[in-house]
Amino acid sequence: MNAKNAPIFVTGATGALGRAVLRLAREKGLKVTALTRREQSTAVIRDLGAEPIAVDLFDQDALTRALSGSSTVLHLATRIAPIDQWRDPAAWSENDRIRSLGSQALVGAAFVVGVNRFIYPSVTLVYPDSGANWIDATCARPQPSIATDSTLVAEREVERFGLAGYTGITLRMGPFYGTASGQSRYLLSLARRGFAGFIASDTAYHPFIWIDDAAAAIIAALGEVTSGTFDVVDDEPLTVLEIRETLARAVKRRRVHRLPRWLLRYSMGGVLAEVSDRSRRVSNATFKAASGWSPSVPNARLGWLRLARELAGNPRSRS
Repeated sequence: MNAKNAPIFVTGATGALGRAVLRLAREKGLKVTALTRREQSTAVIRDLGAEPIAVDLFDQDALTRALSGSSTVLHLATRIAPIDQWRDPAAWSENDRIRSLGSQALVGAAFVVGVNRFIYPSVTLVYPDSGANWIDATCARPQPSIATDSTLVAEREVERFGLAGYTGITLRMGPFYGTASGQSRYLLSLARRGFAGFIASDTAYHPFIWIDDAAAAIIAALGEVTSGTFDVVDDEPLTVLEIRETLARAVKRRRVHRLPRWLLRYSMGGVLAEVSDRSRRVSNATFKAASGWSPSVPNARLGWLRLARELAGNPRSRS
């Protein structure tokens, strides 16, 4: 296989991250095939310059046929529950299935066809509370939780792929924000009403990553990055207090107030509330050194103000 000219196989191509990745891949002239299961997704994938291929993510034999000739797998698929369903464990079951069983099927198929590189975006929510200490994948072990167990299954599959002599890369990403993120639009709309939707204390650190920067990190990992687990976050994670102050400026309010913890815990559910309550001052230095990538939005002070301006210029994106 000529890996340089072989196509990249992408799952989750029509999600917020997937669309941004496909746009960048098209700009760079990369050949992409993308998993699709719906007619609507097929049209979107073609519009983004990729070739759709109908295949069941959980059917390893079908995936093996679909991956034939591919050099790289980008497993970007998720099924994040709507905000109003976060407290319902059943609402996360398909996302867990995609991360665990889907990853296992994809890695199994990649072994059969001899794919060279497998890239998976995980989440920084796996980290334990670190207070004000800087952490990353080189020094902090994940703290197991029902909320993150499935993504750790996927990480282990990627590690297994790398240990077999191929290149397996996990990118632990901060929460996405940008106009394509429904969660960040919701947080801004909440701030306009005078409230901040963060359960962690004001001194807790909270990393973010601009969606386009997350996509750029995925593309950067196609280069000379070797197997391993890396962190893709902004340069300067802010404290929750700093984020609240920034949100207030973004929506032109004097301040935004904390919602009661009991209310946030009820709306999020205890499991998600527990991992969201941790302070995670995550460093991106290792991935920057390995890839040459750097975020265009270095911190949330700039990011939330930029997002508010972009949404103000496109009111239809605010909903």
